[in-house]
Amino acid sequence: MKKYFLFAIVLMVFSLVNSCKKEKSDSEPHTQQQPTDETIISKDVVEIDTTQTGAPAIEGNNYTFTNNGNLPEFTNGDIIVSNSGFGYMRRITNITTQGNDVILNTSQATLEEVIENCNIQDEIQLTLNKAIYKGIEYPSKVVFIAKGASISDRGSIDLSGLQIYSGTYNGVDVTAQIDQGSINFEPIITREIEIRRLKLKHLRLSSGGDLDFTCDASIIANAPISFKKEKLVAQIYFGPFPFGPVPVFIVLSFKAGIDANLNITGSLGSGFDTEAYLEYGADYTDSQWSTIWEKSIESNSHGVTWDLSGETDSKVYVSPEVGFLVAGAAGPYMEAVPYLGFDGNINLSNQTWNWDLSAGTEGNIGFSVELFGLTLANYSTTLANWETTIAQDNGETGSNTPPSAIFTVSPFSGSTSTVFGFDASNSTDDEDPTSQLQVRWDFDGNGSWDTNWDSDKTEDYQYSNEGDYTAKMEVKDSEGLSDQYTKSIIVSNGGGNTPPTAIFTVSPSSGTC
Repeated sequence: MKKYFLFAIVLMVFSLVNSCKKEKSDSEPHTQQQPTDETIISKDVVEIDTTQTGAPAIEGNNYTFTNNGNLPEFTNGDIIVSNSGFGYMRRITNITTQGNDVILNTSQATLEEVIENCNIQDEIQLTLNKAIYKGIEYPSKVVFIAKGASISDRGSIDLSGLQIYSGTYNGVDVTAQIDQGSINFEPIITREIEIRRLKLKHLRLSSGGDLDFTCDASIIANAPISFKKEKLVAQIYFGPFPFGPVPVFIVLSFKAGIDANLNITGSLGSGFDTEAYLEYGADYTDSQWSTIWEKSIESNSHGVTWDLSGETDSKVYVSPEVGFLVAGAAGPYMEAVPYLGFDGNINLSNQTWNWDLSAGTEGNIGFSVELFGLTLANYSTTLANWETTIAQDNGETGSNTPPSAIFTVSPFSGSTSTVFGFDASNSTDDEDPTSQLQVRWDFDGNGSWDTNWDSDKTEDYQYSNEGDYTAKMEVKDSEGLSDQYTKSIIVSNGGGNTPPTAIFTVSPSSGTC
């Protein structure tokens, strides 16, 4: 049976542009125009052809070119763009020369500054092996595949035998793996994008296609433990797709994870397959963001096997995440998390048990103001969780269930000068209202909590050093049951310009009329 899984994801601007030209926009009032692939570049843009100029040496915000006689003329305020490699789009803030070197101090430019006019509607068909745009094939490049996983010629990832975690965690021997499973993902990406007079007017992005997911997983532990682990399964690059003078790469990543509260000693196994239709994404119109989140999902249980006594609330998932690199800068991201959940109480001594097997889907989307334009606000959200019970025995559940932890971070990447905003307000509990839940944070993932328990769900944090961090949040309910959630954050060296310090004096300090 064919299974459908429609994502409406948040994509940024990317496409093969048939013609690009640079001209000054007219002064007539804006009127709705028919979609066209024509893209008009801002008059401030200076396109760099590295085959003529050579590649610049990049250190922080400084781009150094060797003057070989082929450099274009630069002035402060110009935006240099290049489609070489991952590309770049940088606004010049200062120009200095040292011998034969021209040093450009720059800041990140936005698409609103680079693209003066465009009005585009188009589609890209994506498989794991290639992308197709207007009949042209764009190759894929597998940059990572985990041991135990493989990509078939049919465009699916075989997950059979993939170990999510195997080792000793807090003194407990734990093994969590997918015994049998696969995931197929072949979306058709569509977009509507309109920029007029250097302002983003409308953006609506979606993706529809097939996602087939089947999973038989097992967990083994020799003592009670609560833990959450996630690993990268595969990462694939597509592109580059030109958009005006800048390149766009699609980055498709698959992550497998387990989130388990195990008050058990022994093994537990279960599985499911799912048929789903989802519409997933976002729309920006009249300076307002709105989410797209429609769903119709059918899932079938593969049964439950156990050799243990105790209680467990466990979740195993494989999440496809779509990200975008636009001129070398991190663009929008989309994460969908289809999962299999088990909640049960089993006693081998008296042969009693009660359990629920559930199938669910979560989602996260986000945009960064740094890439789109100064007129947009940062936008990231966690979409409402969908979950349904697909099998149960005795129809019983515990009197209290752990809360469900989740948080967003905005922006999802930045520098040492960035103040990151963390928000766990979407964490939930079946028994307690969110206002009564308490949270604590480990921002750098070093195993030490940076805050105490608090009912305030938001925190701001600034990293002092660059690096890749795994931020962790734990939420607990009124009876002490807890859940944890982690998210990766990339912090680069701050560099660049810093704000001035304001001070003034007045003389004399007093007087008469």
